[in-house]
Amino acid sequence: EAVTSTGKETHIDEHAVDRNFWESFAHSFSSVPMMDAWLRRFEVTLHHRYASNAGSSVSLEHPWSNKVTASHSLMRAQQGYSNSPTAPSSDKWVLTEYNLPQEDNKKELGPVLMKSLSGRKENGFKRGSFNDPDFREVKELPFLPNSVFGYAPCDESWAAVRRMTRHVTRDSLIGVIHHTPVGRKHECGRSEYPSAALEPFEIHHQGIF
Repeated sequence: EAVTSTGKETHIDEHAVDRNFWESFAHSFSSVPMMDAWLRRFEVTLHHRYASNAGSSVSLEHPWSNKVTASHSLMRAQQGYSNSPTAPSSDKWVLTEYNLPQEDNKKELGPVLMKSLSGRKENGFKRGSFNDPDFREVKELPFLPNSVFGYAPCDESWAAVRRMTRHVTRDSLIGVIHHTPVGRKHECGRSEYPSAALEPFEIHHQGIF
């Protein structure tokens, strides 16, 4: 899908993006080993969020693993698009974004991680505003070729994308690891491990290959 400033979906030229490759990529990266790798990567956060289900370890080896699924969406954003600060819904364990620019001239289009100064928390899906003085930018990640960004959301997790002012496209593959039934997110920074000082996000940003 392609998204404009009005949220309107438009047709993507099938030659603009190698759809077959990315569909195969999404299928492979939705496999049990890949889901398990992401869950283990963010085990500290997920352990506290779903301790009653996962016990001491987050892994698809547990009997509730059939409640874990993955989905991917190939997305093209165009000039005028923006994504206001968003708190992910509670069924989302891990969110990933595979960046697909062919050159490194779109760095400003990367995700912006936000925090509410008043400690605003959301257990469900909710949007905020860049203009809200309650939000502070925690970190801005560059939109670079051959890179992936992922995090396990907690109560205070907010992410956004600035408005695209240039006539360029922003291609990405959005991945989500879901869990049903929905379990509430945990407070950021809550930890049974004395040495684990959790930030609003657990961040994993590196090259894909």
